[in-house]
Amino acid sequence: MNAIFFRVFRRKQFIAGIIISILLGISSLQTYGIIGNFPQQSYIGYPVSIYSLQMLVLPLPTFVIFKFLFPIISTVAVGDLIAEDFSTGYIKSLVSHLTLKKYLKNNFIASFVIGGSISSLVVIINFITLMMFVPVVPLNRYYSMFLVDSQEFFPSLYYDHSFIYWLIRLGLVFIFAGCISIIASIVSFYFKNRYIAIATPMILIMLIDMMIRLIESDPYTISSQFIGTEKLQITGVLFVSLTILATIFTVFYGAKNNEL
Repeated sequence: MNAIFFRVFRRKQFIAGIIISILLGISSLQTYGIIGNFPQQSYIGYPVSIYSLQMLVLPLPTFVIFKFLFPIISTVAVGDLIAEDFSTGYIKSLVSHLTLKKYLKNNFIASFVIGGSISSLVVIINFITLMMFVPVVPLNRYYSMFLVDSQEFFPSLYYDHSFIYWLIRLGLVFIFAGCISIIASIVSFYFKNRYIAIATPMILIMLIDMMIRLIESDPYTISSQFIGTEKLQITGVLFVSLTILATIFTVFYGAKNNEL
């Protein structure tokens, strides 16, 4: 397991993913109009808080770009690692020391953790940089702060325990990104092609979201359920559950039927 993390941390794709995440997180200072306008001399009665400006609540350009690039950011660092091991023949050296089943299990765990961490980094950087300019003050429903609608994800928690709300939404981002990264790793194992592995999750999410939009509105899409303030629906739960089942199937049956 440690060897996989060590290999990933040295990959150019991992470094690129970190750089993109940091740039996206910082860019919100410009797209939100923070630079040059904050801090104010006095915040008494001023309707703004870090919790009303953080990325997952305020759908401005940085958020839209983040949402669009989310599958790529989640998979670029590690999603094609298995395909790379097969193409270079390195897999044969690895399975001589451990079984293919254990190799896959370790890769999927690393894929989930790394994919989730890189995508979550955007939200974390966004929050930290906002703290340098915007006060951490309680939210007020009656000022012109961005509201979480009563039909969205626990609005009472958003107003009464804003930081806990942010942590929970960050956790959903992590889970979504981790699942997307695992899907890339599964595709990487079956197709042995790194480009297909990276492209498939993005195409898959786009197709699922398009199908949901034909029946329901945008808040019901998979992306909106995990990234933003929308409620988690049955489709989101099914997405995570099916990803877990596909992972288990690949570890136990894919490894058994695969010939190196």
